[in-house]
Amino acid sequence: MSQYHFTHNSFDVLYGWDDPLQYNFLVIENILNSGEEPIFSNLNLDNPGMSISQIQTILVNFEIPCPGDLIKNLKNDAKHSRANYKPSKFQQLVRNLSVKSKGGCEK
Repeated sequence: MSQYHFTHNSFDVLYGWDDPLQYNFLVIENILNSGEEPIFSNLNLDNPGMSISQIQTILVNFEIPCPGDLIKNLKNDAKHSRANYKPSKFQQLVRNLSVKSKGGCEK
């Protein structure tokens, strides 16, 4: 399973590729309400497997800008069956700065 994490305003976002289950996932939590259920989790869907387009749509609906590398990361992770990958703290910091300065989910 790959895991990518970023924050935007009061949102804490986790997304990635679950290799054993062969699907993308997305979890959005409200930082201000820590300890509560996530405001969105793919596990609450009838079909928890998400396409990249579905992830983009959910982020847009919550007005959360997409990291510029979201599409590339998810495609590469699925293509290479990437498991047990989590970016370093430095990579996560760069991603957070990128999200805050660029934003936008390309469709």
